[in-house]
Amino acid sequence: MDVAFTMPDGVAERLEQRWGDLSKRALESIVADAYREEVLTLGEVREALGHSHPPGNRAVSEGPGGSF
Repeated sequence: MDVAFTMPDGVAERLEQRWGDLSKRALESIVADAYREEVLTLGEVREALGHSHPPGNRAVSEGPGGSF
């Protein structure tokens, strides 16, 4: 599924200068929020972000509510 939103060009340019790819940043933020709120499982997070193997990051593997 594709999701789109609109923002002023000047705002988008400033954010891209700081964060780079805004589409990727938005996806990661939404997925992280959904995981923290226990809407998504860790496996679904991996799938949404295109990762097939568990990360070595202990904070992520701690489960919902942990640091992401």
